[in-house]
Amino acid sequence: MVAIVIALYVGVQFNHWFGNTPVNHYQIDEFSNLARSGFFELVVASCFLLALITTVSMISTKRNNKLVPLIKAPLLLLSACNLIVLCSAIEKMAIYIGRSGITANRILVLWFIAIIVVCIAGVVIKIISFSFRAFNFGCLAVIVLVCCLGFFNMDYYVAKNHIYLAEHHIIQNLEADMLSKLSYAATVPIAEYRDRLVTGESVNSTTRRQDRDTVIDILDRALARHERTIARSIEENPVMGFNFSRYYAERVLIE
Repeated sequence: MVAIVIALYVGVQFNHWFGNTPVNHYQIDEFSNLARSGFFELVVASCFLLALITTVSMISTKRNNKLVPLIKAPLLLLSACNLIVLCSAIEKMAIYIGRSGITANRILVLWFIAIIVVCIAGVVIKIISFSFRAFNFGCLAVIVLVCCLGFFNMDYYVAKNHIYLAEHHIIQNLEADMLSKLSYAATVPIAEYRDRLVTGESVNSTTRRQDRDTVIDILDRALARHERTIARSIEENPVMGFNFSRYYAERVLIE
């Protein structure tokens, strides 16, 4: 009965997933804000489903160390529904990111979704083959995802995405406050955008509400701050403070 109710709920999500497409600028803004709130609701629902599936699979009666078909079938249905809920959540977050841009928090939220997906995959295998060590699989997968997150250069992609949105007039301004919070990993996309403005190769010579000189001034101040940070890092930690972000930033600033 629970599986049937949740399947109906997922059917509603399917309708929202493939319908309600915005047709103009104002509807896009409203739709992206609704998508943001809907994303978190779907994540909570997904976590609830995962806890329900895991609990039922652990306490249910087993025969020959296997789940009985009467329990296995609805659990697999719930797992499929959960994956659909997560796909709908990711689609909603993609809509919001496409309108408002990438931030470190949004990247971390999507990383958390990846952990849930991995856990669901482990539980599904556990349902099919009860001897599978789902807990060990989940721990190993989380360690791998943590390592991937550690090697992912978030500030580089945050800056690149924000500059793209401002350069193509998707957002109104290039935000100096946002750029000031990024590390020197953002030096490369900032310098490349400045070069495009100076040489006239940029898609637009201004943002929607800022003239060319204002944009270049914001970029120059960001580059000057990164240059001071790198110089201090080289002076204090010439070896231990080395990383590829600093290496590429040095090359850009020297050129």
